[in-house]
Amino acid sequence: TLSGVSTYTGDTVVNGGNLIVDGSNQSAALFVNSGGLLTLNATSAAATVDIAAGGILTTGAAERLNNNVIVENDGTLNLG
Repeated sequence: TLSGVSTYTGDTVVNGGNLIVDGSNQSAALFVNSGGLLTLNATSAAATVDIAAGGILTTGAAERLNNNVIVENDGTLNLG
């Protein structure tokens, strides 16, 4: 679980398991590869969220996503 406001500037890659984000980092990107699950409980968790084929993004407690969410051909987006 990542929580609070982060100043980390590198990308975060989820290759497997579930990463839960309760905070935000507007200067980093989140990438979810096949077999990875990203649960966003924050409204603006990252500058960019990219869900590759076989990756899953769920919004958890988030009310909305920002405008830089990319879901590739076979990625999955679960809202609510």
